[in-house]
Amino acid sequence: MQQHPPGSRISAGQSEMTMQLDGVEYILIPNDVNFFLNVDSSSPVPFLLYALYLYQVVTSDSLSDFFLDLLMRDDVYQRKFASRLVLYGPEPCPRLMPGFESGFVTWGVDHHECVPGDQKVASGPYVFFQQRVWQPWRVYHDHNATFMSDRPLAGIRIGVKDNIDIAGHYTTLDNGMALSGLRPAAAHARCLYLLTDAGAIIVGKLKHMTFTYLETPAHSPMGHSDHHDDRLQVSHVLGSGSAAAICSYDWLDFSLGSDSKWSFIPPPRANPLFANSYIASGTLPMPAVYNVCHTMRPTAGIVKAHGVIEQFPDFGMPGFFSRDISSFSKMISVSIGGRCRLRKRVFEVKDRIEILCPSDYLSTANEDETRATNQFINGLEIAFQTERCVISIANRWKEDMPDGIENNDIAAYLKTAGIYPFIRDSKKGKNTFGGNVRDIIKSISEEKLAECIRRCEVYRGWLLSKIFEADSEEKLKVMVIPGVEGKANCSGEPEPLNDLLNGYASANMSAILQAPELAAIGM
Repeated sequence: MQQHPPGSRISAGQSEMTMQLDGVEYILIPNDVNFFLNVDSSSPVPFLLYALYLYQVVTSDSLSDFFLDLLMRDDVYQRKFASRLVLYGPEPCPRLMPGFESGFVTWGVDHHECVPGDQKVASGPYVFFQQRVWQPWRVYHDHNATFMSDRPLAGIRIGVKDNIDIAGHYTTLDNGMALSGLRPAAAHARCLYLLTDAGAIIVGKLKHMTFTYLETPAHSPMGHSDHHDDRLQVSHVLGSGSAAAICSYDWLDFSLGSDSKWSFIPPPRANPLFANSYIASGTLPMPAVYNVCHTMRPTAGIVKAHGVIEQFPDFGMPGFFSRDISSFSKMISVSIGGRCRLRKRVFEVKDRIEILCPSDYLSTANEDETRATNQFINGLEIAFQTERCVISIANRWKEDMPDGIENNDIAAYLKTAGIYPFIRDSKKGKNTFGGNVRDIIKSISEEKLAECIRRCEVYRGWLLSKIFEADSEEKLKVMVIPGVEGKANCSGEPEPLNDLLNGYASANMSAILQAPELAAIGM
């Protein structure tokens, strides 16, 4: 199908064109019956045709019935078609009763005219362009790949992290003690149901790799070794089983994980077997880095988390792992589909995409990572035909002072805002954490928790409005931030310190912002 902007000429032999009216796209097909309107315009003119029979009387009530019937059954009609009303019928002209135009304001009629004709024409919306009449047909984009010979994910094999419900199976959170105390899930998690309904095949559950707060093999009694088959190593955090699986088995197409950044999950579902267990909720990007694969965290809330065990729904999100970064479009089309409001916008403003490079996080201490990041940004500049924009989030925060002059240091402002909401719930049970973590958990009052959440909301609102300009229709901004240095933990090394991640850290950007995040790993 050829695309023609409104007002363009149609060369001989072309039988259709497209147009947009108030943001709705139409395909125009020549009408079998042609007639001329008294218009002088080089652009398509929408009009509404009311087909009349011989000697028909037109009253205000009959016009109202016509409009109501049209609104109930026609997906093409919108108010702009009614701006020009054409009364079409055999001569003599129809009898127009006094006051018949009293409803014109209600229906948006600015002009009406009588056009004589005795050919059979259906009432409804039409377009007059280049001295002929066209039928408008509304265009519906097939975001979910509905019109296919097979389902969009037919035969795709997926592995599922063990905090996502699979009907008839236990959701154990990688806890061997749970098998005797839990009931199998009654139904698939919502995000998983969408995939299986589209034809995906579940091949099994994936282990978390990390059982408690510290990332060492001793804390993952059910977890397997990383994809290098070195049993002295683990590949980092709870999503590691999903990442290791996608890198280990070439017959596995995707794996599902979840991302709450550096959080803690309290005993799930009030099961007494979990009374002394607290599980560190893993991330998506870190396992991808450690296992050399790609991952995507969608926009918060756009992929339903029902049936996914998370501590903090505002931050937690299901996500995907894959070896091929281009294959995520398959999962997006099913999991998100037409609900993704940016889908159309990205294509419309491709030449106006701005690449943000925060100096707060670039460059890193890892020279190889810095070099790979710069190469990636160079590729984006070529693809989008634009140049990077270097910014400082800390300096912009200091200039804008969104929460007052006393809070102009963003690192100090967000020091506990990113982590306290996660670990607050751990106060409810008997935890086994040592060091300062247990004391910190006990010290988080309701007031302190509310203040942390408020600061996250202030930070998020400021980022969206001032840095990303999310409401702008003129441009679309993407931000490039570094990952982490890929280094597996070994059982012979000292356990890592119980550090709490600052909310200002780049790893928390996506979770607090509730924005999509794509981890592109350089090979």
